[in-house]
Amino acid sequence: MSAIQNPKSKIQNPGVHRSVFAPDPLATERIGESLGRRMEPGTLVLLFGNLGAGKTTFAHGLARGLEIPTDIQSPTFALIYEHKGRIPLAHMDFYRLNAPDELDTLGIEEYLDGDGVTLIEWPEIAMDRMPESRIEIRITPEAMGRRLEFTAHGDAATLLSGWNLESDESESSTGE
Repeated sequence: MSAIQNPKSKIQNPGVHRSVFAPDPLATERIGESLGRRMEPGTLVLLFGNLGAGKTTFAHGLARGLEIPTDIQSPTFALIYEHKGRIPLAHMDFYRLNAPDELDTLGIEEYLDGDGVTLIEWPEIAMDRMPESRIEIRITPEAMGRRLEFTAHGDAATLLSGWNLESDESESSTGE
């Protein structure tokens, strides 16, 4: 199957890069929440990292920033969970997929073309099907925490432009 042809994929901005260190899981969640508050309908977020790197922890914060009232879980076995919030969230996890053709039955095109935020953990198997306009987040454990590397391409780059991670990272979350 060929890559998804998405009209939102026209690259108008070659990329914006940000990096931040999170000393603990709470900081990782707060960074996710900060980005969630900046999300716009139609945004695609791809999360990369080894097992235990903090992908689902980050996703918890992103969901809080989208004002999703329930706690989210990783959809490892369900593959896709949908959540209602300020902007709907389709949270996907492709860890258990063995071949790209397994994506054909999931209907991911509907989510990628939709008005919600699509968040995909373990997206490597689907990269040739992803639109160019997206935010890629690589989470890497370091000695005293984890490093989050953000790269935004296409229209998604505007979400990272002007995002001051240092000030957002220190904001406290009320959990409301």
